[in-house]
Amino acid sequence: MHPTFRKSVIALLALPVSVLLLAGCSGKTDDVRLVLCKEVTDRLLADMRPIEWTANSERINRPAFAVIELEFSTGGQQEGSSMTSECYFAYEAVEENVMTHVDELSAYSTLPYRMTIDGNEVPKQILQKAVSEEQIEGLAEFMDKISGTSRKLLSE
Repeated sequence: MHPTFRKSVIALLALPVSVLLLAGCSGKTDDVRLVLCKEVTDRLLADMRPIEWTANSERINRPAFAVIELEFSTGGQQEGSSMTSECYFAYEAVEENVMTHVDELSAYSTLPYRMTIDGNEVPKQILQKAVSEEQIEGLAEFMDKISGTSRKLLSE
């Protein structure tokens, strides 16, 4: 096989192979709603870091909404302060199926439409901005991983 052709084939296959490799990597195995709720909470309370997660639970009010509830303690100025946050996710399933019965959260949006911290409502604009920033940051991390895997494949 001609070296130029070989490099072209490898370059074309790098992205799909990277995605498959990354899908098999161990990483965040928690539900995406739980992970996003933690990340948004951490972003909104950045001045109170470090945050130590102490408990989480879900409450499903089928079919209206699902809530991810987080309990945590914060460091910084209010050392040892115990707090809670709740992220609300809208029902989004078009129809019920086996998946929505096995994994009830799969019937709900992956982006929160409402959030409270210690019972105080987070303004919608602030929540939307924090969620967008988390999505951008997550995409950037994902693209860095793909780029690194692609470079590895191309250097072989």
